[in-house]
Amino acid sequence: SHDSVYLTVSRGLLVAGGGIVRTLENTDPAIRDSLRVLWKSEGYTPHAFAAHPSISPINREKVAKALASLNETENGTALLAALKFQAIQLADDSSWNDVKSLNITSLDLEN
Repeated sequence: SHDSVYLTVSRGLLVAGGGIVRTLENTDPAIRDSLRVLWKSEGYTPHAFAAHPSISPINREKVAKALASLNETENGTALLAALKFQAIQLADDSSWNDVKSLNITSLDLEN
């Protein structure tokens, strides 16, 4: 998680890490104030929820609608607040064209 990155860097276990402005701003001030931003990229569409193709379209839609409606109830709002989210929005595949344009095809975890 971004929080783990910030904590790890603040403790000197790594010299640098990555995150996003929103999570950095929500980090404990004692940790946040010990860090400095080295570089900012342009903004990108945030994380998506994905479903395995074996999940039926009906069940995918039910889960998507349930997530998107969390902010409509007190319990759902509390769950979102724990994640420091205000809401979850429905989107379609083309919403991530900016991320897809980066052409990231794999991660080299060995180097």
